[in-house]
Formats: sequence, structure tokens, C-alpha cells
Amino acid sequence: MRTVQAKVLIVLLFLGLTGAAAQAASLKIENETDTPIYKVYISPSSYTSFDLHDYLGDNIIESSETWVVQWRAGDICHWDFRVIFRNGQRATSYGNNLCVLNDPIWHVTASNVDDSGD
Repeated sequence: MRTVQAKVLIVLLFLGLTGAAAQAASLKIENETDTPIYKVYISPSSYTSFDLHDYLGDNIIESSETWVVQWRAGDICHWDFRVIFRNGQRATSYGNNLCVLNDPIWHVTASNVDDSGD
């Protein structure tokens, strides 16, 4: 009986660990522009506006630098990403399906820059 209980406990622990891992998400941002990135915003695609949490905090992604952002995604697959540059311009990427992308990388280039309002 103890062997069965031990096996059940191991399976439950395994399911708990894999469930927690499935809730984590990450995005590698490569700044391929000449302007430093000062802010990074991430929100589920179902939201009508971006979350106000800046995932960079006091950090800056300089030109030619790479930064990895991590957050808890839960069971949400589709995410929108936005960066704000030092000069106030921004770049946005919509509808990224993280459930099918392994190790997603966003190459932020000059062609991604949009300085219009929401």
C-alpha cells in the first residue's frame, strides 16, 4: 500500500511541477535599431490596451543588445508585445502564439517602429 501511495505522490508532484513550468513564458528581445529601448510592455492579445507594468524596470536595452523578459502566462497562448524607445517612438508585435513558439525572439528593427498613438 505504501508503494502505491509513494507512486501517486510522485505523479502528483510531477504534474504540479510541469503545470507550474507551463505557466512561465519568456521572450528574447533583440534591439536591432540605433535607439535604446526604455520600456517593454506585455499583455494578452485579448486585452484592449497594454498592461502598465514595464518589464524592463530601470534597465535599458541598448542598440545591438538582447534582453530576455519572463512572466507568468498561465494558460494564455496569444500575447502582444510593445517596446518604447528613448525618443518616444514605439514598436508593437500583435498576436504572438507562445503555445506553438519555442524560445520566441522578437527582432526589433527600424521597420517595426511606429510613432502613431493607440
